Amino acid sequence: MATDFAAVFTQLRGLLSSLESNLIVKADSLIGYSLDTPYSEEYKKSLFFAAVNINKNYVSYHLMPVYMFPELL
Repeated sequence: MATDFAAVFTQLRGLLSSLESNLIVKADSLIGYSLDTPYSEEYKKSLFFAAVNINKNYVSYHLMPVYMFPELL
């Protein structure tokens, strides 16, 4: 099952990595990858954008724009 997790992680990481030119890579390892937005004047900080992680029993995928703009679903 762990190899399935690695394959899923690789696919999801590939989707996110295509956005690197506009975002900031905050973590990049064999089990975790995350992106933040550039600094936001509105919020006075950079914001978490997305992440994919291999956990003990699952692969997590978080895409924050979906929470801020549900119409993206």
